[in-house]
Amino acid sequence: KFGQDGSHDGSACFEMGQTRILAEVYGPHETQTRRQESNDQAIIKVEFSHAPFSESDRKRRRGASGVSRQNAELVLAVQKALEATVLITNYPQTQIDVFLTVLQDDGARLPGCINAASLAIIDAGIAMSDLLVSCSVGLVKGAPIVDLNYREQGFCDALLPIAIHPATEKVISCTMNSRLQLEQLQPLLDLAVAGCLQVHSVLAAAVRDRTELLVDQKQVAFIGDPISRTNITEFNDENDEERE
Repeated sequence: KFGQDGSHDGSACFEMGQTRILAEVYGPHETQTRRQESNDQAIIKVEFSHAPFSESDRKRRRGASGVSRQNAELVLAVQKALEATVLITNYPQTQIDVFLTVLQDDGARLPGCINAASLAIIDAGIAMSDLLVSCSVGLVKGAPIVDLNYREQGFCDALLPIAIHPATEKVISCTMNSRLQLEQLQPLLDLAVAGCLQVHSVLAAAVRDRTELLVDQKQVAFIGDPISRTNITEFNDENDEERE
């Protein structure tokens, strides 16, 4: 869903299974300080947070140890993937802020955040080289599974979230903290890419519907504007006089 909040330049709410992520984008805008800006490209800043109601009591009781590190790794992964996708050289000396909020957490947070951020960037009208899509694949008791939920991740021997550019199937982001035999990696990568392409078909349809809606709204606004109708009438009258 696009345009969740009109106060931002772009926003989107993405749902993958029972995981729901809200992404909000500000920018491009001037950097807060001269020290932060880059003369030849935009800088992208990502902030991540959980809504208080997004996690179960069982998850919260596990404590904060390791949580801040995981969040920092997620932010860095999203930032690097966006920097490889957004045409940042088109916006020198500017800053793009991306705020990610987990509304419901049932696993696959990183792919959900990447997909939500990609849609919000598009909603903000910021140029990208390709749509950025993400999906995760895991190995559970030797069997590969796509788009694991929180429970499945608990039994997972290896978890592999990736992000790709669908047009070229180029892998933009790939993270894995578990050890995996080399001969097992390529089948998982192939399955993850196939999962990303399925996600792409859904996101591309949503972007297409959003674009058609915006075009229809602009056409209605133009036709319904009495000033515009007057200008069109005057323009047509002048052309008729010139022909005579």
